[in-house]
Amino acid sequence: LAKECTSVEDIHEKLRDLSKIHCAEWQSRPLDRVYPIVFLDAIHFKVRKDNRIISKAAYSVLGINLDGIMYRWWIMIIKTVYQLNVTLEEIRPPIWRRILVPPGITFLKLHKIIQAAFGWQDYHLFNFDFGNVIVYLPDPDYAPGELYGVKELNARRTKIDDLLNERNKCIYTYDFGDNWRHEVRLEKILPAEEGHHYPVCIGGARHRPPEDVGGVGGYEEFLKMVSNPSHPEHNDYLLWAEKDAGGRKFDPEYFYINEVNRKLAKIN
Repeated sequence: LAKECTSVEDIHEKLRDLSKIHCAEWQSRPLDRVYPIVFLDAIHFKVRKDNRIISKAAYSVLGINLDGIMYRWWIMIIKTVYQLNVTLEEIRPPIWRRILVPPGITFLKLHKIIQAAFGWQDYHLFNFDFGNVIVYLPDPDYAPGELYGVKELNARRTKIDDLLNERNKCIYTYDFGDNWRHEVRLEKILPAEEGHHYPVCIGGARHRPPEDVGGVGGYEEFLKMVSNPSHPEHNDYLLWAEKDAGGRKFDPEYFYINEVNRKLAKIN
């Protein structure tokens, strides 16, 4: 390969083109024809992009198909992000956020990301429900498997990748009193953009309900009171809800993506 190129940039372009061809070919094969992959060697090099020096790596791998035919090629590892759509259930028009999150994070961190994306205040319990698997923060008063009666995983230690890739969606419940159920759906796996911070919100609509409003039914009653200036408790409830609106008058249609992303940027 080096003999065909006159610069590091040429090598980078050549490897990128080869990796696209071979990765696409490999990923498009039926499952019964997937190659076992064996790492052979690596090249580390640097390229200049937008006046910045960026480190790259290309890997030589060996592939053997089920007919015993051997292949060797160069691939480049591409960083990815998960595109998640998170929608609060049972409320119309829907309250939702579309967020990009990095792989390899724990469910505890995903909890913090959803909290920030919706503006929840994170003082209630939560879990992620995959049907026959529950991810949560274990209660020391219960033995493993005793609380839910299904497989239980610790949100502090369990990474999101396997379950999200296998199941594609789950229910994230926050506050078991108000019972705010969010459908979390894996929409896409995308290449990460260099220099971008993740997690990041790329879309959404409407303000979440106030904390401790009483669930979906309580929120419906709350909206009736704050939308009716003649209601005797109109001003009291608007004043009470300022804690959830950052001191502003509560507006159920409010959504400001820059504000959401400032909160997400603070998550470590």
